[in-house]
Amino acid sequence: MDSRPAYRLRVTTRYLAPPAEVWAQKSDPVAIMAEFPLWAPFKITRPDEVAAALADGATRLRVPARLGPFPWEAVVRVTEPGLSFEGHGTSSLFSLYHHTHQLKPIADGTHYLDDVWFTPAAGGERFAQVVCRLFVARHRRAARVLAAEQYTVGNAVLRHVLEDEVLDSSRFAVPS
Repeated sequence: MDSRPAYRLRVTTRYLAPPAEVWAQKSDPVAIMAEFPLWAPFKITRPDEVAAALADGATRLRVPARLGPFPWEAVVRVTEPGLSFEGHGTSSLFSLYHHTHQLKPIADGTHYLDDVWFTPAAGGERFAQVVCRLFVARHRRAARVLAAEQYTVGNAVLRHVLEDEVLDSSRFAVPS
């Protein structure tokens, strides 16, 4: 397995809702599945169990799912309740996938960031562009539920990771 990411994708939206409301949306398994566009359906296998674990205060859980026909399992860890969580995904689509969700309170709402480091298993640049398109679509779909400031929905930057950018490869190790 490749221990270094090949791409970094950062997608942001400025929601006109308090962090607690954005957190509720972004950590609800049913809402998460609804964010995915029809061309990339995502299904959490046991959404009720995931929701119950989060409601009970779990800070680390395994989330079995499918992205289209591909099995997907994420290890999700709440790093700062109500403000940040991260997921390490495993599937045949990526040799490395690390996704951090960050919420930052601002005067009139919440700045939300998806920060994704990944290495496609195949497809290279083309597949990376699809991943970018998927995340922008997720932000747009979430903005149908959460009010967002116009022109701030799904602002994305996708780029190759520089050789000297990632010094600590343990950051991307899937927690046991």
